[in-house]
Amino acid sequence: MLRELKLEPEVLAEALARLEAEDAALIVVDQAGREQDRAALERRLVQQRIAAELSQFALSGASFAALMQHASEAVCEGLGVEYGKVLELEQGGRALRLAAGVGWHEGLVGHICLSAGMESQAGYTLRQQGPVLVEDLQNEKRFYGPELLLEHGVVAGVSVLIGTPDEPWGVLGAHTRERRRFHAHDATFLQEVAGVLAQTVARRKVERQLQQTQRLEAVGRLAGGVAHDFNNLLTVILGVAEEISTLDGAEALADEIKQAGRRAVQLTRQLLVFSRHQKQTLGRVDLNRVVTDVAKMLRRVIGEDVTLELALDPECCPVEADVGQLEQVLMNLAVNARDAMPGGGRLIIQTSREQTRALLSVQDTGHGMDEEVRFQAFEPFFTTREVGKGTGLGLSIVYGIVKQSGGHVQIESAPGEGTTMRVSLPLAEQLAEAPEPEANRVSPGGSETVLLVEDEAMVRRLTKRMLLAQGYRVLDAARGAEALALLEEFDGGVDVVLSDMVMPEMSGPALAAKVAARWPAIPVLFMSGYARDLLDERGFSGAHHEVLAKPFSLEQLSHALRRALG
Repeated sequence: MLRELKLEPEVLAEALARLEAEDAALIVVDQAGREQDRAALERRLVQQRIAAELSQFALSGASFAALMQHASEAVCEGLGVEYGKVLELEQGGRALRLAAGVGWHEGLVGHICLSAGMESQAGYTLRQQGPVLVEDLQNEKRFYGPELLLEHGVVAGVSVLIGTPDEPWGVLGAHTRERRRFHAHDATFLQEVAGVLAQTVARRKVERQLQQTQRLEAVGRLAGGVAHDFNNLLTVILGVAEEISTLDGAEALADEIKQAGRRAVQLTRQLLVFSRHQKQTLGRVDLNRVVTDVAKMLRRVIGEDVTLELALDPECCPVEADVGQLEQVLMNLAVNARDAMPGGGRLIIQTSREQTRALLSVQDTGHGMDEEVRFQAFEPFFTTREVGKGTGLGLSIVYGIVKQSGGHVQIESAPGEGTTMRVSLPLAEQLAEAPEPEANRVSPGGSETVLLVEDEAMVRRLTKRMLLAQGYRVLDAARGAEALALLEEFDGGVDVVLSDMVMPEMSGPALAAKVAARWPAIPVLFMSGYARDLLDERGFSGAHHEVLAKPFSLEQLSHALRRALG
């Protein structure tokens, strides 16, 4: 026989004794417990609905500030508390700012900061694997209640980490003025809300990195195109200046033109470095020696009010890099650091080794950067300096060189806390030493016939004069079809073809293919204002031909021709 009895606690004992005497099957139903379980289930269903709605809100395209505020309101609704808060880590992890919240006194949200140390519930939460529950703040032994909670009469609360212990972003908290024991499902709900915030933080980071990469790539392509056109002009400027320098009384004027032209060449190289299209001469480079050598120049550049300190790790192995570009990285970082310390300070350059990479850090004690400035720091032409006091290319060039070298660069900074730029570069255990620049050599001439193919009229006229001055016979054409007609007219009586790579109607490589098919004995030498990898992207690899980079000097042209002629 099966009986179901619904009993009050005071008669339960008597009922149990009677049923035992009758040897009856017993099922005891605690009515009060059943009601509690039903209420808990209903609360959990409500919490799940709130968490789901918050997830949908996060995907709606709303601002992150609105999401944080919505999360604070969701916490209050789901847990039935008076206070909800989102705390964001700032100041290098030393403080937590009240980024959003519900119930707090006016003017506190967005402005007040709490300690991120272990003495507060929020700081304690940052270092825990799970939620932190407080039933009575007055009797809490693990940490103290900060003034923010005490001033609002907070008694109980629960808080969870936003992010991971390895990469914390902040803390999500819920508090009440009543003594209360929070349960596991309450902590689970809070963690679900924190999870929505953490996922959004991670997604925003990836999206911003993608946007930055896309902007850098787009401007990089623009820079490469500008550099090509500029190099054509510089070829003419420097070539004419070289011609003028041979005239009586014009040497000083020609030197001025050359100096301006060389500065312009440096600018185009910086543009190509930024766009990661500048050819590198990679080799084994002693990072400590580079730092030591550059430091000699830096002491004059940074001024007497900035103290330069070096901390070089003798175990730091050689890196794989272009020594000239590595020097440029150091100079740009140091100058940027100096500008951040207008009233003086300390500039600290350190080297160290971390597994298969070498680390270079440049640290200053300047005014630091906020999150927005850090995000834009590597963008071209972005600068916080006054108009006329900076191009905004310095850190962009650093970014381009480091990336092209297979390295990484990071910024660690906060307002008022200075800045540390960390550069990671691959070690170079097996590479040969980086080659030293070649000494000036005498320009060799020749008497062979050169077919010059160049669509830019100014470049074509200048190059023809340079070749004639070296004793060559010159045929010139503006287009590929015109060049082929000249070859037919002279029945292949040409010793070498000197052709631009990128031309309308017929490219240099296409012309070279037709020359090779009809006159296989005639060598082809290319010239171009584009960087080599930009040519590769356009399908103009020219793998079997040398490419003479514009702008070129008479000496460079002469030696390239002699190599082509064998």
